[in-house]
Amino acid sequence: MDTSDTPAYYRGYHVQETAAGNIWTRVATAWPSPNDQGGFTVTLLAVPLSGTIVFLPSPGTEKAAAT
Repeated sequence: MDTSDTPAYYRGYHVQETAAGNIWTRVATAWPSPNDQGGFTVTLLAVPLSGTIVFLPSPGTEKAAAT
């Protein structure tokens, strides 16, 4: 699946806790899988050492998912 022209459905972030507050670094994007099985295609830009990625809806996808 070529996702280069498709807006990301979800964005993945690594959240690092520091004394000054949390640092959110974007490390992944995800799109609904084209096979209609309910999964996602994920592109990793980096892999955090903690192994934890938080996925949040991309701006604008909340309205599209509700319709």
